[in-house]
Amino acid sequence: MALTGWQQEILSRLQERDAAERANSGIYESYRRLAAQTAILKERNRSLLKAASASRVVPADQGNAGSDNNAVQQAYVQSLEAQIASLRDELGSVYKTQAQNAQRLVNLTEQLQSINERFSTEHTELLQLRSERAISKREREEALQMRKDKDRSIEALHDELSMLKLEFDMLEKKNEDLQEDNSSLLRRWLEKKAQEAAEMDNMLGGQAGSTA
Repeated sequence: MALTGWQQEILSRLQERDAAERANSGIYESYRRLAAQTAILKERNRSLLKAASASRVVPADQGNAGSDNNAVQQAYVQSLEAQIASLRDELGSVYKTQAQNAQRLVNLTEQLQSINERFSTEHTELLQLRSERAISKREREEALQMRKDKDRSIEALHDELSMLKLEFDMLEKKNEDLQEDNSSLLRRWLEKKAQEAAEMDNMLGGQAGSTA
């Protein structure tokens, strides 16, 4: 999975910190070796100085030999002291490098702290965005559900309207049939009344003729 910008930066900083710590580990190991060598050389130097002091008192017949031994011992002591001085210089350089690496480690620690703070802020913002997204998603789902409910209500109303229209059409047809029946009944009733009136007129006319 590909890392984002800030994740890659954190990884780089951690790798630099680990490298700095490993570098310091090498310095500490070099320091321990130098300290051990210095202790050994100091002990050897003290032993040689002690031996040189003891060899200064020699018999008369061994004066020349003692002088030669003292010269050799002094030269050896000087050589050891030079080695100690060199080791001290090297140790000082190690201390200087250690101080530089320690300062670098402090700087990297501060940078890492700054990155962690920014990461915390971005993480908080991410959580907030996720929360807002969840709320938005829930609101959208609720809106969709409301829309579905409205669609079902509209469909039910549409079905009810269709049924009412069908009933209205049936009632209208029935009303038309009733009106036609009423018209037919009225026509027949009028025809019957007209016929009865004619018959009544005929009867009245016949009676009048008979009287005359």
